[in-house]
Amino acid sequence: LQREGYVGIAMTNTEPAMPPYGGVEPVLGTNPIAIGLPTDPVFNLDMSTSAIARGTVLEKREAGESIPEGVALDAEGEPTTDPEAALEGTILPFGGSKGSGLAIAVEVLAGGLVGAAMGEDVTGTYHTENPCTKGDLFLAIDPEALGASDFAERASAFLRELTSGPAAAHVEEIRLPGQRSVERDRSATTVEIEDGLWDEVRALAADD
Repeated sequence: LQREGYVGIAMTNTEPAMPPYGGVEPVLGTNPIAIGLPTDPVFNLDMSTSAIARGTVLEKREAGESIPEGVALDAEGEPTTDPEAALEGTILPFGGSKGSGLAIAVEVLAGGLVGAAMGEDVTGTYHTENPCTKGDLFLAIDPEALGASDFAERASAFLRELTSGPAAAHVEEIRLPGQRSVERDRSATTVEIEDGLWDEVRALAADD
């Protein structure tokens, strides 16, 4: 979409993994949302609405590492840095009520608006042996249809202005969402895989 000059917006709801703000029972998914702009420099926002992505928690568990403080509760509703306890309990929304509100909006739009499941009825995104009932919402916006034929040029100039300002102490440079991953992909010659994940891949390949 970006290469064709469109603004792209995508969102999806997932199996319950976090509570609404102030709650302890997981009834909301981590509900990622992505926004891409047809600009130079690249702007690719891709984020979950949780304080930590469930995939990151799984990676930390496989690596035997702790997760940061303040991002998850255990099954008893107590704060935890143990990834296994977080998976048995609940991940928290980012930014308190703000992340919770965004997660609810994604749940309703990506789930309810397209006729898919919502809340505790969502299955198959984490426990993949179950039928997948989640929803996806994709939006493509043509700037020219809104009379903004110069959108890409103006937005690109604005993004360059944002990143050209002075950086804070201990910050090498101001980066835009998605910029680091694009640079990494362009320079990558190998793909790093955790030992535990590689063992699982080899085991699956040997199951023929």
